[in-house]
Amino acid sequence: SSAERILSPMAAPLRPDAARMTFAEFLAWDAHQPLRHEFVDGVPRAMSGGTERHDLLVQSVFDALRPGARAAGCRAYTHNRQIRTPNGRMYYPDVVVACGPFGMDDLHARTPRVVVEVTSPSTRDADYGRKLRDYQTVPSLQAYVVVEQAMQRLECYERAADGSWSHTEVSAATGLDQYVVPCGGGVLRLADVYADTDVPGPPPGLLTAPADAPDAAANGAPEPAPPPADVTPPA
Repeated sequence: SSAERILSPMAAPLRPDAARMTFAEFLAWDAHQPLRHEFVDGVPRAMSGGTERHDLLVQSVFDALRPGARAAGCRAYTHNRQIRTPNGRMYYPDVVVACGPFGMDDLHARTPRVVVEVTSPSTRDADYGRKLRDYQTVPSLQAYVVVEQAMQRLECYERAADGSWSHTEVSAATGLDQYVVPCGGGVLRLADVYADTDVPGPPPGLLTAPADAPDAAANGAPEPAPPPADVTPPA
């Protein structure tokens, strides 16, 4: 996700008298702000811009998911589609695939199926922690994918039919080169996602596509894998 910085509601012109906002108060306040804000535990968080690498990765993911989403009667979005979680938080993921119903005046995705975050040093704790937990509580969500910037690696979390979540790492370490997204059958291939960036790839011939790509995720694992070790994007 794009780098974030916390804005105290104490400084907000519409809420000078309170330390925290309700969700309804936040929406009324946010409608008058020039910047986008996420909302976590009563506090707005202003979203800053991303790097060239970040934006190229977001665009590549969107390009890979949009055709399958449209064929399935769903839609793909970048950056500006809100995700509202049952605990009252609100995020702007980097990429969202949502299925109907749709409303042209909606600010949020009513039935998000896939959420993708391109992580960075300033957001990785949230992407692998708070956001992972919150997204998993959204009833319609089927998959959450974190895209790394320091190496070619996708961390894919997928909901099974029984409601449990499994984890699949797509990288040189696992030998997998793609992840088939459950909604619309879009395919995130490492070679395509990272094609226009400076992120180093694996040695030729190291990666292989799974024999049965739609079942690449190890369905049925009781808990997602812990966050990977910290990595720093190339300069």
